[in-house]
Amino acid sequence: MKIMDVGIRVVSLAALMGLSLPALAQSTLTKPEDVGLSSAKLTLIGDAVRIQIDAGQIPGAIVLVARDGKLVHFEAQGVTSAVSKEPMRTDRIFGAGSLTKPVTSVAAMMLVQDGKLNLDDPVSKYIPEFGRSRQVRVLEPGSPPAPFSAIP
Repeated sequence: MKIMDVGIRVVSLAALMGLSLPALAQSTLTKPEDVGLSSAKLTLIGDAVRIQIDAGQIPGAIVLVARDGKLVHFEAQGVTSAVSKEPMRTDRIFGAGSLTKPVTSVAAMMLVQDGKLNLDDPVSKYIPEFGRSRQVRVLEPGSPPAPFSAIP
């Protein structure tokens, strides 16, 4: 699968997060093989999520996989929070906070795939302001504010 295909799916999922999962819960599951995916491989997703839940990394998760507009995997595991212990359900509604990081990282990888961005390049190649000398102000406790001074 190309990075761009993954990017489209992430952006699509981000858009779906603006909707509610209850609407998706009403969708009919399609056999993964009907859209070129493996049922056996999709079961590994649940195993990976369970490992994270058991390790205490996350209290729970809802996983949705769709291809060509068809829902092929949709499951909930764990609880909504470690405090409430309410079981996670596929019709749970979440706020869509902090989605800029995954969308931006996928967009960056799409640029890498297109040869427009190289991960080994310094950031200053793309954002010149990062190439300027750094300015640091170190204050001792109780001292008056001091002007910025450049670090060589």
